[in-house]
Amino acid sequence: MPAHPGFRLALRVFFLSGALGFAFAWDGAAAETPRTAPPSTAAPETETTFFESVDVQVIDVDVVVTDREGRPVFGLQQADFELLEDGKKVAISNFYGPSLSAAPTDASPPTAGSEASIAAASPSPEPLPDAQRFRLAVFLDHRTLSAVARRRLGSSLEDFFLARLAAGDDLLIAGYDGDLRLHPVLQGSSAATAENLRGILREEIGRAARGQEIEAERRRILQDLRSAILPGVTDTGTDASEAEAASVYASIRLFAQARDSQNRDTLLAVARTVDVLAGLSGRKALLWIHGGMQMRPAESLFEAFQRKYEGTPIQDTVSTLEAVEHDASPALQAVAERANARRVTLYGLALPERSAGISAENVGDALQARDLGRQDDFARESDVTIATTSTGGLAVSDPSNPVSFLARVRADLEAAYSLGYSPSPRAVGSLHRLEVWTRDRSLRVRHRIAGRERTTDERMAERTSTALLLESANDEMNPLDAAIEFEAERPAVAEPKGAKLPADAVQVSILVKVPMAKLVLLPAPRVHEGKLRIYVGARDAEARISDISVVDAPVRVPNENLLTALGQIAAVRVTLTLRKGEHQIAATVWDDLAKTESVVLARYVAGAPEPAVVPAN
Repeated sequence: MPAHPGFRLALRVFFLSGALGFAFAWDGAAAETPRTAPPSTAAPETETTFFESVDVQVIDVDVVVTDREGRPVFGLQQADFELLEDGKKVAISNFYGPSLSAAPTDASPPTAGSEASIAAASPSPEPLPDAQRFRLAVFLDHRTLSAVARRRLGSSLEDFFLARLAAGDDLLIAGYDGDLRLHPVLQGSSAATAENLRGILREEIGRAARGQEIEAERRRILQDLRSAILPGVTDTGTDASEAEAASVYASIRLFAQARDSQNRDTLLAVARTVDVLAGLSGRKALLWIHGGMQMRPAESLFEAFQRKYEGTPIQDTVSTLEAVEHDASPALQAVAERANARRVTLYGLALPERSAGISAENVGDALQARDLGRQDDFARESDVTIATTSTGGLAVSDPSNPVSFLARVRADLEAAYSLGYSPSPRAVGSLHRLEVWTRDRSLRVRHRIAGRERTTDERMAERTSTALLLESANDEMNPLDAAIEFEAERPAVAEPKGAKLPADAVQVSILVKVPMAKLVLLPAPRVHEGKLRIYVGARDAEARISDISVVDAPVRVPNENLLTALGQIAAVRVTLTLRKGEHQIAATVWDDLAKTESVVLARYVAGAPEPAVVPAN
């Protein structure tokens, strides 16, 4: 997602000298242009290094088991599962699953041949180990939801969330209307927590819904196409068919471009939410509520145009390939892959405004055989369904009864198993196919279909975003004793190719500082070398989180200065462009040689008469 216009980063690395006044040598070229860490829906570049033994972690695969009627199965044991990676069986080293005691008292009798208890309803939740607790997010896509669809949700979403709070889940509410707002709600069942949740939902549900505008534009284009005259069919003697066709075709192209851009921005916002979830421990799920997303948003309109002018000279002036040029399907699949790499299960609830079934019929009834409205409805639902099921989740399009789908999600959360295994050393970022089978082959299993280890940039960007979201850091998160120091503030100046800045934007210089004695330095000819990487982000008062930018900061200390250098401070100067108001600033320092990370937070009030640093929580 493009950086929000309220945030922009420029980074420069240097090292603060001490009383002796010497400067440490470093490779400045690496810091000239800051890189932006994911989320990008493109596949990450594969790192050339391999996991060392200290870096190998258990990979967890969340599994939902149901019977043939779709009822969740409880009481399975580790021996009941078989886990395969790339077609090869791997040992299950960690196991967690709902016990028989978790099943409701009205559970149906066990299925024949199965030792599991089958439940038609969700069990009452039991306390979970922290590593098995769910972190649940909902992503409200205001740009595709209509006001009617949100009213259909009614109080069901609030009731669903309150139940998850009581079950011990941490919640994250993400609202998206071009800006992404992230609201954390930590676990608890107190009246204050519940009221906080209700307030956030009221704020988000009260925002403008834009989904009906998309359908209205689509209908207008179809109506213009229906009323356009064909070549040679005129009562005035003037053939305006080519001009009308050109006007309609231009409208279709603009519609395709605008919707394609909107789709990609939305998917990047979903990826950002996945990243924030990924920085938390435990199991994660994201419920994506939208008005239906069509990855080829104008495909049926292009088809209607071609059918309208079939057999006329106008048909030869358009390309049949334009219908598929605007296709966000690969970006959607990349979001699913991203979720799989981060142990995030996706659920999709589509509440679409149903198309009117308008056909772009020709003079006579030549085109009435193809119902373009129903074709659009199917396309808006199918792609998201494919993506969510590949993560082990579910998707449904049910504008009339969203409550039943929320009940299915709740049952999944309460009946999920977790299988952990240790992968063999291999290149970071490579994708691996996963399969899970049960000893009882009559049972149905849902799980993510693939997984991969995350790159360093991905993991550190997630940690930075999560720290910004939760607005908390402590000494345990900062073993390198990193610190943030604010310097000068000045009016922001837009760069030639930069995004438009708010009128009240300011530029703030900060230093991210790390004691040299905390870093690992390895000997090389004539110098000792270290390898730092710095990640920086900001969160404003409206809960908007900036892109996370990253810069490499190689450290090179002459051997003769090594002992003195250990008493000095390495610093990175960062220039942030911020709106006026209070901001949370987060910096993560990664020592690549020590494989150690530090997260530090600070609050800053930008644009104040006397700019103020507010102590971080």
